[in-house]
Amino acid sequence: MITQDDLQGRWRRAWLKAPGREDHDTHVEWWQAGAQFADIRIPAARDVTGARCLADLSPHQLETCLAAEGFAGVTEVAGGVCTWHRHLNWWGPPDGVDAGKMSYDGAGDLIEEGVEGDYSELWRGTAHPPLASQRYRGHGLIAVLVSDPERFLVAIGPAALPDKAPQGLARFASEYSLGTWTGAAGQAQHSTHPFQEGRVVLTRAHATLTWHRQDTQGRIQDITLTPDPGGLA
Repeated sequence: MITQDDLQGRWRRAWLKAPGREDHDTHVEWWQAGAQFADIRIPAARDVTGARCLADLSPHQLETCLAAEGFAGVTEVAGGVCTWHRHLNWWGPPDGVDAGKMSYDGAGDLIEEGVEGDYSELWRGTAHPPLASQRYRGHGLIAVLVSDPERFLVAIGPAALPDKAPQGLARFASEYSLGTWTGAAGQAQHSTHPFQEGRVVLTRAHATLTWHRQDTQGRIQDITLTPDPGGLA
């Protein structure tokens, strides 16, 4: 039976299958370090052609960007069922319980079958150095950082989930980015904010984490976050 120890590491989704839908193209990664996790999902059809910042996007382009997903929090495993408690969620309040029955297939990959929904997903593990996780707080925000010496996945959003989903450009007040470390600088390769990709979005200095937030006009604001003593896993 699957335990939390089996889930540790970096997982890349190979496919999702549900009634009337299959997805083999969305870039999906789930990173688990201890009890904490972060998840990012970037659609292949996202389009920002000709735009320099979020404010330049046409309504159709904005719609393609808003199809991304990101969430983070704490994972609970009981009886082979994995429940992801979303403390951060790019789409706002979670729609029901996020729980899946987990098992290995013959190739050693993870199969997730929905408990509350009718779907299945195949997850493949990625070789990596040991992962660590840390929570940060400040300026009304929390951040969940899951990383190894080479790569990171970060989720940043309001300390309390909103009562309703942020609409339009307001959703980009939160950010989920996946990237690589060069010393103290974290450069995003994939992000729910498309104009953060290819940029340094994080800087580590001693115990602090600085988020180089980009607003809708493309202006950068540096937001420094400090460790949450209760958030280390």
